Amino acid sequence: MTDDHSEDRHLRLLPSRPTPGFAVGDVVVYASHGIGRVASTRPSGAEPETITLSFASGLTVILPLARALTVLRPLSREADLEDVRRTLRAVASGPDEPWSRRSRRTREKVVAGQVVELAEVVRDGRRREQSHAAGKSGASPPSDRQLYLHARSLLIAEISVSRGVEPAEAESWMLEQIESSPEPSGP
Repeated sequence: MTDDHSEDRHLRLLPSRPTPGFAVGDVVVYASHGIGRVASTRPSGAEPETITLSFASGLTVILPLARALTVLRPLSREADLEDVRRTLRAVASGPDEPWSRRSRRTREKVVAGQVVELAEVVRDGRRREQSHAAGKSGASPPSDRQLYLHARSLLIAEISVSRGVEPAEAESWMLEQIESSPEPSGP
């Protein structure tokens, strides 16, 4: 995120379980677009009921309320970030998976925008880059790198706003988790 996060610290966060109402100033996550702020609402009784989201990138999205209830999620809480930490430290998934299948799954995870799935994409992408840099594997296709970088920016922004820290600090924390000894994944 490129804007000053000090404003975000004073905004109302969306409740853990979305309710039918959104208030101006609520901070929400809209899948692959990332963190947005409710800029305005068209109240009930108006046809159609809508909410307008604004993003740090300058993007503005107007959603019917019914759609907003299905595609928006609350900003991650500390318990969610603990799941992210465990995911970033876990062993990378599917190293022998064919590129086409891995690419499709990665794209699906980024589009879904769930914080733990973004962490999986970032962890696996970072480790593939490290493997390539060490000469252990060939370069990833440009589309894989673009998805990795997009997921990385979304994850850094969410960690930053959730924890009330600067993006550089969120990025450092994320990289520390990836560089830590891998933890076993799964039950």
